[in-house]
Amino acid sequence: MKKVLIISCIVIVALSSVVLVDQWMNVSDNDSKNFTIKFNPKLSGEFNKAVDIALADLEVREKVEALEKRFGNISATVISESDGTVEVRFTPDFNPHGERKEELYGILCVIDMETKKVVKIEEFNIPPISLPTPPQNSLQAPKLRLYLNNDKEEFVQGEEIRIFLENIGNETIILPNPAPWEVIVLPMIDAEIESRLHCSPEESVYAKFPKIYPDMYNISNALIYKPKVEQTAVLIHPNETLTWTWDQRLNDGSLLKPGHYQVVLKGLDVKCVEQTIFYALPKR
Repeated sequence: MKKVLIISCIVIVALSSVVLVDQWMNVSDNDSKNFTIKFNPKLSGEFNKAVDIALADLEVREKVEALEKRFGNISATVISESDGTVEVRFTPDFNPHGERKEELYGILCVIDMETKKVVKIEEFNIPPISLPTPPQNSLQAPKLRLYLNNDKEEFVQGEEIRIFLENIGNETIILPNPAPWEVIVLPMIDAEIESRLHCSPEESVYAKFPKIYPDMYNISNALIYKPKVEQTAVLIHPNETLTWTWDQRLNDGSLLKPGHYQVVLKGLDVKCVEQTIFYALPKR
């Protein structure tokens, strides 16, 4: 008996509750190719059964086994649909925020919970993720530090965000304008939106982006906010800190929607330590 660790088994019930658990999937090497999954006892038995039903299907078992042999650890996602069906998705375990050159794929199974039968099986692609190439001066010592309120990483919608830029080098630096920073959107998958932001994908910033596969969005045009300032150069001297306060209002006056964001410097050929990743949570 060999074991395949499911790093996170995610169960979403009617897009209203999300449970993350660490589980083991047991795959036997005998001819019957039996699959069993141990679930947290707190999870709904109906959704525990959904994975069992999927793995009881010979075609699904063979595809999951091939997926595990090719990529190693896998994870399972169970989603309840309003029409009485349940989707079970098997994907390789990977970091959705890290660079990945290899194209992956996953297996989608649709189950009719009334008949307890798999009614649809298909594969879907998970495209590679490319990160920006670091500038040539990336090996130099950092000269600036950009950070938020006491390095805070969660803000409720409308809460003021204070942005600090500190010159930690020993040279005066010329900034291209009085506020050389922007706010960009960072990637999230649907399950993360539910569990971390406590809202549905439709209520988040990701609703404006097209999907590149069932759980991830194409955020290639990730700029969400840029301060409107005159393009006048500003000096920042050693040990000096500049401060800005942002009320999460965008250029059109609307409020920043729930999401995963980062404040980044723009227009500077200087290495900077950026500690500016944050989550915007819905205002309740």
